[in-house]
Amino acid sequence: MRCDKSIFGYFLLLFFFSLPPRGQAYWVYDTKLAAVNHALDIVESKARTPSFVRNDYSVSGIRQKVIAQALRDVALTVSLEYFCVHGAQSFEVFNSSGERISRLYYPHKGNMFMTHADIQLTRRWAIGGSYGNSRLARNTAIDTDWIPSITPDIWWESHSEVQTQLQKYNINLYYRLLDADDISLGRSARDTFSIQQIDKFFFDVLFGYQELKGRYETSDLVDTVEWWSPVNEPFDGLDSFYKVHYRGPRAGFRSGFSVNDFISLRASLAYSWLKTQAHGWWNMRNYQFWEQGVGKGKGTDFLIELSFQLTPQWFLGLNYNYSFYSQKKLEESGDNNGSRYTDEGIIRDVNNKLFGPGLVIGCKW
Repeated sequence: MRCDKSIFGYFLLLFFFSLPPRGQAYWVYDTKLAAVNHALDIVESKARTPSFVRNDYSVSGIRQKVIAQALRDVALTVSLEYFCVHGAQSFEVFNSSGERISRLYYPHKGNMFMTHADIQLTRRWAIGGSYGNSRLARNTAIDTDWIPSITPDIWWESHSEVQTQLQKYNINLYYRLLDADDISLGRSARDTFSIQQIDKFFFDVLFGYQELKGRYETSDLVDTVEWWSPVNEPFDGLDSFYKVHYRGPRAGFRSGFSVNDFISLRASLAYSWLKTQAHGWWNMRNYQFWEQGVGKGKGTDFLIELSFQLTPQWFLGLNYNYSFYSQKKLEESGDNNGSRYTDEGIIRDVNNKLFGPGLVIGCKW
């Protein structure tokens, strides 16, 4: 069963790809043309100002710089990423003394295809985001239980086959604080970048919204530990699932620079304030439950990418992604074999980690 589709997750795809390629090109061209005409109107208005008022404004020297700046200020960038996913989703239960009594562990291993899009609206403002959805490779889930009041050794443990589906997206508003190519940048700052042999440096702050959904379907149950003793006892009939949903606002920055026209490096870091929900169904125990985060969860997303400009429009990138989402306390209610219950006096800790390399190919108009 697939994760529920979110209208927010498809916002960027709908916006950027609903038009045919020719329509996208015309939109970018018209927008750039409007930006150039506006910039030249400002230059020409200064040129008509008497020289003693405009202080010998060098129209001929700055005209080409203004055109180049205006063309660069409006751009559409679209890229596709092949993300090699590693990590895990874990769900842990602790007693009132802080001792762990249970853990579910669902490994992440497989591939995710991501779509990224970015529109540079003006010199300072841009909007963009990304979306990815993939069914990962089948793996082994581990369900472990302890009785710490007796012994720290594993009391009961079972393995099962898990099919994982992940869906994630974010949408962001960017504001450019610093741009080495900005013609309004002071001479001393430009000299500093030149001395350090850094070209096209930029630094943006970002504000946005993100979501991550995971669905974990389990089958083929095998007990490996029972009553503290190793066993190998298979059971038929397991057909259960656990799904978790993290969502909330985010803030951070992105920055990058190049040392020549071919190679560039960029990085981004974002922190998120998350609301967490989960739902599970264990069919062999006739056990269904719902969980709700108490207080705000937290998330961190980090990216570093090395890009190679193949042509003026096309680029290839190699990156490394890391994300970690955590909710330290959940309230639970459910139906355990026909008996309804509300939250018990235990602590639940839910964590999701995704990391791995990625290969990117993209185009900029």
